[in-house]
Amino acid sequence: MQKHAIARNEKDPAQPAPSLRLATTEDVGVVGPARQLQRDLAKALAAERGWTVRRTVVIGAVFNAAVLGSLVLAAGGAIPHLTR
Repeated sequence: MQKHAIARNEKDPAQPAPSLRLATTEDVGVVGPARQLQRDLAKALAAERGWTVRRTVVIGAVFNAAVLGSLVLAAGGAIPHLTR
């Protein structure tokens, strides 16, 4: 309750309230500096190393197989038998 009262008192009555409108084809999306930096780094690393979609898919499949295999072993109680 107190936050609402503070926010209401801090509003500048001289500024008009923002109006809402539907987006059109001329509107441009806002990209923050962090997102732009992330995109630039991804492009630079992909160009430098020759990274491909196929390599990404293969690495993802191997990673998921390793995680799922570990979960299966843990669920089956096989880990204590392997460490003997």
